Amino acid sequence: MAGPVLKFEVSGQALRALFAIIEDPNAEDADRIRAAEAILNRGLGKVAEPPDEKKQTFAFFQPVTPERLALSERLVNSLPENTDGDPNSNVAG
Repeated sequence: MAGPVLKFEVSGQALRALFAIIEDPNAEDADRIRAAEAILNRGLGKVAEPPDEKKQTFAFFQPVTPERLALSERLVNSLPENTDGDPNSNVAG
């Protein structure tokens, strides 16, 4: 079983290899990006992906488009005005 010192040595070697890829002028951009992502994920932590059931929770939300905004405005403008000052009243004006 590898001790903590060996793990740190291997980690250092891995980071040096990733930095070498980033600094290599002949490396492909995609390889540089993957190396940078690996370094950032190690240092900052990888962003957690929500499980599928959580993704479905928000599936009913849809982006606000100009068309949806116009429809919302038309619906609000078509509501009867409340004339008694009570926003909870059902009295139409």
